[in-house]
Amino acid sequence: MKMKYNFVMLFTGFLLTATVAAQPFMEDDFSSGDLSKSMNGFQWSGIGSSADVSNPVHVRETTGRNGETTNALHFRYRAGSNWVEKRFDTVNPHRELWVRYWIKVPENYQHGSGSPHNNKFFAIWMDGYSSKGEGPTVFWNYWRSSEGATLTVSNSRGQKRVSGPNVERVPFIRVPQDRGRWMQVVLRVKAATNRSSNDGIIETYRRWENEDKFTKIQEVRDADIAVPPSGPDGWRRGYVMGYANAAYAQDTTWIIDDMAFSSSSLLQTTARPLPPHPHN
Repeated sequence: MKMKYNFVMLFTGFLLTATVAAQPFMEDDFSSGDLSKSMNGFQWSGIGSSADVSNPVHVRETTGRNGETTNALHFRYRAGSNWVEKRFDTVNPHRELWVRYWIKVPENYQHGSGSPHNNKFFAIWMDGYSSKGEGPTVFWNYWRSSEGATLTVSNSRGQKRVSGPNVERVPFIRVPQDRGRWMQVVLRVKAATNRSSNDGIIETYRRWENEDKFTKIQEVRDADIAVPPSGPDGWRRGYVMGYANAAYAQDTTWIIDDMAFSSSSLLQTTARPLPPHPHN
């Protein structure tokens, strides 16, 4: 009986582990050398879908954290330019969406001096972007600060309205200490129950390359971000990086690798933090 009991406990533990482990519906390590990968209907869209380095957004080899060679997605902002982004479409909407990826702070990062000085970091929406949508949009912006940059979140409630106030302002990048460092971020959005209940969730987690665990750095649990009556039934579209209101004075490149999209938690980590892995 003891052996049977132990087996049941072991099996139960396996089920719990299997339940906790997220199964992303889309993962891309950019090993294809472009943005052609698609899982479960997911599509990359917009410009910069190849290894053509003349594109502001392109895939090419870079040096990873441990000196390994790896393909990664590059976002190059030329000096004085504003707009560099990569859009995506999950095709299938999700009431709860998690996004995880590694991102390298530019070696020469220096926030632009322009005004306003919020630069887009990420955005997720349902049907139409910002005031073009009946459904909501959630934005992450990074801003100039005395230390380097801070990060905020904001949202449009939908119904063809623009974004509300920026909240949850937190330290994001220190200059010069964080130049050239990799961080892994996890973004979470969960739609409100309905339009009369402000219980939508927006969260941001981050760990630096030398850290074992994620730290929650932003949390909103009263967001007015319900699905529109006409659909879609959840989050579907978005963009990575985006418009830089405060343009950089020098050519500046952000590098992203190992992106994952899921409808459940992506906070699982290995025993020791790993960089973007080498691609064969």
